Amino acid sequence: MNAPRVCVYRLEAPVDCSVRQSGRSLILPPLPIGSYGVAVEAGSAQWEGAFDVVEDSRQVTRYAFYRILPLRTLKRRMWTGSGGCI
Repeated sequence: MNAPRVCVYRLEAPVDCSVRQSGRSLILPPLPIGSYGVAVEAGSAQWEGAFDVVEDSRQVTRYAFYRILPLRTLKRRMWTGSGGCI
């Protein structure tokens, strides 16, 4: 299988960051405090999620979620720019 394509975004704009793979995990670099989305395409599987980066790990986050999307939706939304998409 080819390496997964990953897009990290904030307010629907790609975030320039390098994502690395370690086994079956994707590792994001430290990001500034805020809310982010992430989209991943690996073979025929597509996944999208969102998370908050907070200053203190004891802080309550607003949300975190994931969902499976049809490939055509993911491509239309995430892979049209360069930015943080690899």
